[in-house]
Amino acid sequence: MRRTADWMDQAKGEFKAARDLCATSNYAWCCFACHQAAEKALKAMLEHFGSPTPGHNLIALVKEVSSFTQIPKEIETACRILNRYYIPTRYPNAFPGRASIHMFNEDDAREALISLASFSIHLPLYSYFIVESRRTHCLRLSDSLS
Repeated sequence: MRRTADWMDQAKGEFKAARDLCATSNYAWCCFACHQAAEKALKAMLEHFGSPTPGHNLIALVKEVSSFTQIPKEIETACRILNRYYIPTRYPNAFPGRASIHMFNEDDAREALISLASFSIHLPLYSYFIVESRRTHCLRLSDSLS
């Protein structure tokens, strides 16, 4: 049984969580949640194509998706940005001298949100999955920044 809709529901929930985390100045966790939302969206596409793929490297996941459909350069760029937020946002020893929670700011969170929003702008298939997952509205850039 393919669970494409479940993966997209999870991606949507993590996108909302990322916005909420940014609004409450939890910037490191916002960045991590953006990575997670992108990962779940890519895995939803892979699930749809019958190729569930393990792993957390967004570049590897997007490469796998690109074997089924064309991926815009902007998505690869977004994945490169979001990949940087996977590990250092979560571990207190990721940086010398201070816990990682203090090493990310609003600019980082906005960059992560904008990178994630590019999925809905540059990847029509992503918007399709959002709509089809539970017949809800598409996420737009303005949704990520409000």
